[in-house]
Amino acid sequence: MTTSLSREGRVTRAPLSPRALNLTFGAIAVVASLALVTSLGKSIWTDEAVSLYSAHLSWPALWQQSQAVDRVFLPYYALLHLWLLINGSIEWARVLSLLAYALSVFVVGRLGDRLAGFWCGVAAAVLCATNPLMVQEALDARPYALTALFVTLSIAFLLRWLDGGSTQHFWWYAVAAIAALAMQLLAVLAPLAALAVVILRRPAITRVRWRSVVLPTGVLLVVSIGFAAITLGQRAQVGWIHSLTGTYLLNALNGPAASSSFSGRVAYTLVVIALLVAAVVILLISRSRLRACVSRTDVDRFDMLVAWAALPTVALIVVSLVKPIYLSRYVTASAPGLALAVALLVTKAYEVRPEALRDAALAVRASLFALTVALVLGAAAASTYQAEQLAQASRGLEEQVGTTGVAAFTNPLIAQDFAIYAPTRHWPLLQRENLMFWKLDLRTSASTFASAPANVWVVLGIDSGRFIKLMKSHGYSRVGEETFSGDISVSIEHLRR
Repeated sequence: MTTSLSREGRVTRAPLSPRALNLTFGAIAVVASLALVTSLGKSIWTDEAVSLYSAHLSWPALWQQSQAVDRVFLPYYALLHLWLLINGSIEWARVLSLLAYALSVFVVGRLGDRLAGFWCGVAAAVLCATNPLMVQEALDARPYALTALFVTLSIAFLLRWLDGGSTQHFWWYAVAAIAALAMQLLAVLAPLAALAVVILRRPAITRVRWRSVVLPTGVLLVVSIGFAAITLGQRAQVGWIHSLTGTYLLNALNGPAASSSFSGRVAYTLVVIALLVAAVVILLISRSRLRACVSRTDVDRFDMLVAWAALPTVALIVVSLVKPIYLSRYVTASAPGLALAVALLVTKAYEVRPEALRDAALAVRASLFALTVALVLGAAAASTYQAEQLAQASRGLEEQVGTTGVAAFTNPLIAQDFAIYAPTRHWPLLQRENLMFWKLDLRTSASTFASAPANVWVVLGIDSGRFIKLMKSHGYSRVGEETFSGDISVSIEHLRR
């Protein structure tokens, strides 16, 4: 980076070359991803089990399953099906999300550089990489990290179009938004929110260039409405979501700064608040310099980033007041927007009062170091979070079953999960090969019960109550129960005849 004197006598720095920028932001993305690699083998949890179960189905079976459940995730399951042709493990399934996370961090860095220079890009990339929600979804065999990547690409193309790009850039905005929609229906709220701000804040541009906007926007809206129409019929898939009260409401108010890791989201939220407060204070006490340092374009871009970061969360919270639908992972696609909005505001605050911050260099560096440490520790906590202790439960079950007992899984999905860590002797045979993972799939004939071992451990889940009732009618009685605690507890009931 070379320096020179401006006409006003200030020292200015020439921008880095595209190659140098790619290397810098690529290095941040690679280091952040490598730091998460050791957590790829953590215990699987229920939703990931659904992903693996569905992705391992044949194409006809996957289509048949989607007619009854999880149609909204059918495109992701199809993509994961292809990905797992290379390797069928849970670790490899998570690598797809980890790659999406790394690419998101890289694109966010480049986008930050285009918005306000190199250090804005660095700040945005670091804030994106350490966001606990991004970290959590980078290690999750679910589509949410992919939605963050596609939405980031979509809004990058939208900004490129605003900066004088061609109609092709706006088409790419729509295509990337549709890709995000295909991964998870609610992800499309972010690019639509950004577009709404563009139309409201820059009406002159949309009037002049309306021909380049109308058709791709129409396609995006038609696809969004059509996809919603064919998936909303399976409303039971979100019927279990809790009402937004108490801790659920507090977590929702964190928006894209939240995650299931309590320490992770607290650390990240406090850092974001500290940066925002410091930036706003500097801008308020330097109002006389704002016109020189902050342009109308900067304000419009900041508004777009805020819409990207906040409006999907606000919309889902409002809807949840009537019908609970909000989950923090549903707004993962807004996390890069939050990182860029905070980085842009902090960068502009520095540009307004660079001399004051240089005079307090030691205090500023100490503060930034402390904030960075907090971000890294929060991200580390998020990376080690485990929703279910399935690995521990399966190994404990293996020891109990031994060579004389059997384990009964009333849900074939759970049977698959336990088999990843420790294969146990199963209840005698399946009644049929059931493609729907929530149905009882065990033999329950009198001859099956007669030939079953004396000791049976039932992994509790859907339909387990009915199966246990049948066992008791054939002479079994409850001996005990063991629970492996987590956000989702795993319970195993021991019955003996």
